[in-house]
Amino acid sequence: MNAKTDPTLQVVDLTRSYGSFKALDSVSFTADAGRVLGLLGPNGAGKTTLLCLIAGAIVPDDGRIGIDGVWSLDEGPEWRTRIGFVPEESPAFTHMSVREYLDFLSGVTDLDRSERAERIESALTTCSLTDVAERRYEHLSKGYRRRTCLAGALVSNARVILLDEPTSGLDPQQKEDFSRLVRTLADNRVVVFSSHNIPDIEGVCDDILVLNKGSVVASGSVDDLLTVDNRILFLTIDLTGRKPLEDSLLKQAPFPVRSSSVRGEEQRIEFVLEAEGRQQELIAWAVANDMQISELRTARESLAELYRGLTGQQNADKAGKEDL
Repeated sequence: MNAKTDPTLQVVDLTRSYGSFKALDSVSFTADAGRVLGLLGPNGAGKTTLLCLIAGAIVPDDGRIGIDGVWSLDEGPEWRTRIGFVPEESPAFTHMSVREYLDFLSGVTDLDRSERAERIESALTTCSLTDVAERRYEHLSKGYRRRTCLAGALVSNARVILLDEPTSGLDPQQKEDFSRLVRTLADNRVVVFSSHNIPDIEGVCDDILVLNKGSVVASGSVDDLLTVDNRILFLTIDLTGRKPLEDSLLKQAPFPVRSSSVRGEEQRIEFVLEAEGRQQELIAWAVANDMQISELRTARESLAELYRGLTGQQNADKAGKEDL
């Protein structure tokens, strides 16, 4: 990050309570344009409250939010045009066509009619909606509905896009297409991608923010947060036209075998390296036994494991969608 440039999004000591329940407690983080920030947390962690605060739908008890160095408390309602919010639920105006819906949303801006039309056409093109622009929202597939909501967030030329469970209910191909679109939008914006589905977060996000009980328990780039364990080494052997390695041969390896499994024409072997051991010894053993190595890598803690350790969730993949 350029030291002379403010982060695109700055959240400082954001606090919000509902009666005696503190949904967020002094949450602070920054996010830069060009990156997708994944927001994770169990039920009640404060994810939805955080998104609503950034969007300006509710006001904080304390703290402030800045976009491009401009603070929400300084600029008032116009500041909200810097943000595009795509909630999980569908919009209420389902009887409108895609174009009518975007025109309705653009009407809350200060743009003149020609500028609004340009923004609408740009959003339709960016989100690949031109062919369905005259179709009513209620007649669209789930994938096109998500794209329409995302296009609605673009008509104000928002600098920060907030996505709340954006891939919920999409099939695998729709998820892949939507994730590719999100990456495109992040070229010159901040995208905050809130989801309970860890594989979706892993597939699209550059950075992770983990909330638990209203507080930030981890934040940083995916690479920084997922630590490498140099003691565990995964060796994958290409078995094309060959039989799996026998136990007698595995016992001759320079390091203990923790597990071995065969999938299709590949055999994956997990080794535990001794403190003084080196990967070169394992490679030499494999080459000496005429093994075709297709992959050799050290173990990396998974995002699911990290999430469980930080939040105490027994099954990270089933973390719920309901939130405060």
